[in-house]
Amino acid sequence: NYSVCKKASMTLLCSLTAGVQEAVVICLNKQTREAADQSLCVSSRRPPRLLQDCKTQPCPPRWETGEWSSCSATCGVGLMIRTVVCTHRPSRDSNHTLVLRDEDCQNPKPSPLQACNRFDCPPMWDTHDWGQVKDIIYKVYHCKCLTIGNQAHVTDLISACFCTQCSQSCGGGVQRRQVLCKQRLADGSILELPDTFCPTKSPTSQQPCGEKECPPEWRVDAWSPCSATCGGGAQTRIVRCMKGPEGRSEEVESPNCLGAGRKPSDARPCNLLPCARWATTSWGPVSQDIIVHKLPTATTAHSKTYPLYIPAGGICRDSTRYCEKVRQLELCLLPHFKSRCCFSCRNT
Repeated sequence: NYSVCKKASMTLLCSLTAGVQEAVVICLNKQTREAADQSLCVSSRRPPRLLQDCKTQPCPPRWETGEWSSCSATCGVGLMIRTVVCTHRPSRDSNHTLVLRDEDCQNPKPSPLQACNRFDCPPMWDTHDWGQVKDIIYKVYHCKCLTIGNQAHVTDLISACFCTQCSQSCGGGVQRRQVLCKQRLADGSILELPDTFCPTKSPTSQQPCGEKECPPEWRVDAWSPCSATCGGGAQTRIVRCMKGPEGRSEEVESPNCLGAGRKPSDARPCNLLPCARWATTSWGPVSQDIIVHKLPTATTAHSKTYPLYIPAGGICRDSTRYCEKVRQLELCLLPHFKSRCCFSCRNT
């Protein structure tokens, strides 16, 4: 009443380079076509083969992916990464896998990264490196600022800049940093909040620095007013050797500043233009070629236009006998006298 073993048509797909197909063998009742115990099937034939080789040709290159990494952020959008490589297994029995170029595998390539933890972070403190403090917060200080080329220059704090690492290089200064309350949102943006939104106490924003002792240096006062308004005067200033930071320094002997370079000058000339004054001649008969002029002031001597004396023939010569006195009194700087005394004032 029972048929011999019959091989069903169910097979497994071949997914490897060289795989195996498997057949399912069952014992059937001839009348009802229902499955029966295999011991009831009597057959002189050998049982059919349950396994056979399939797809013995090498498979094409395929994408091989690694495990995802942990999320780069706990909130506010992070990233997970994994390795994605194009591989090829030369044969069924080979344990070696070749890594090929991405172009050798069919597109699309599996993504090597994906977003994670996409939800808002709680507000938290964000601290900059020490020295990164916008000067608009500390307008009462005069600080040094760093340019892009890392060159220091002094600023009056009108323009935006960042203070250097320490307000003073020696003698005790203050180092500051910027501390802000921020929140990273689920879309990746960062929101700056008032300090009261952060639940914990704000980190310190300043600390002492530059506490080493300052070496002595030359310090100068402002120049005094000029001792004369014209004709050559002098200005003076006080130059002292000082030790200690500004506001807490004391004067020491000049030899202590030998390492600070050459001592600055404490005097300089000023107001070197000649003074305006009346020029007179000795009493005598008035010559026809003598004309008395009032000299212009120092501020107008070079702005007033005087007619030039052009003698006949265009030869440079004196037109008055008093030109020697004009030269001695240094009046050749004035255009009128230089024109009248062309020859005597030729080298002035």
